Amino acid sequence: MKLDFVKISPAGNTTILITSPVEPRLRAEISAAVMKDDSVAGEQVGFLVKPTRSDAAIRLEMMGGEFCANATMAACAYLARRDGIGDTEKTYGIEVSGCPLPLPAKVRSMDGGYVSRVPMPLPAVFDIIEIRGQSLPVVHLPGISHVIVPRQWSESFAKDDIRNLAGRVHSDAFGLMFYANAQMKPFVYVKSTDTAVWEGACGSGSAAVAAYLSRSEGESRVSISQPGGVVEAFARCEKGDVRFLSISVRSLITVEGKVYI
Repeated sequence: MKLDFVKISPAGNTTILITSPVEPRLRAEISAAVMKDDSVAGEQVGFLVKPTRSDAAIRLEMMGGEFCANATMAACAYLARRDGIGDTEKTYGIEVSGCPLPLPAKVRSMDGGYVSRVPMPLPAVFDIIEIRGQSLPVVHLPGISHVIVPRQWSESFAKDDIRNLAGRVHSDAFGLMFYANAQMKPFVYVKSTDTAVWEGACGSGSAAVAAYLSRSEGESRVSISQPGGVVEAFARCEKGDVRFLSISVRSLITVEGKVYI
């Protein structure tokens, strides 16, 4: 099988977007194949298809049917390059798996890449999970949930415990966000493909951190440094409910071509 693809890096979170039609039943197998180091190599895979709504420019379906903020940013960069967008900001409606309505994503070119801003789907629901005798905050977003883990914790438990923890959280995807002082290292598990990856950056995890911080501060605007780059996140909370949540990321298009499966 020969497929067209484009590889895009939103804040170092290497994302492979398959632009050829692929049957849904084959997507998990194809994703696992192209993510390997001896193939395209990436941290996650999305499939670009025709939108179902007239107010959307494209539809992004992730490898496990989950929601992914950074892959949404990658799709923005793909559209901007396709349409020759310059430094004047343009808004696209983007449908994304795990999200009930199109997201109004804004994008413009900058310094050889594309800067995108997208509002995150709501609600953001807060919970607590017990891990190794400690209570840690969980932020549930549509299609994905994140636990905010103290950055000083040993990362060794992540690979050992991620599948067990994911079984306790009913979500398409689940992340452990090792966070402290605007620095974060994200580890994300996708249930349907049974893949667990240390990501260069996590957009929804960054949004989850901002949402959590906004509960005590009312508003939270934070630039979160991650292994691959920086994600800017903003949250506004009123009476304990997150009313607005967004992230901004710079994406680079690094590779485009055909992959053989």
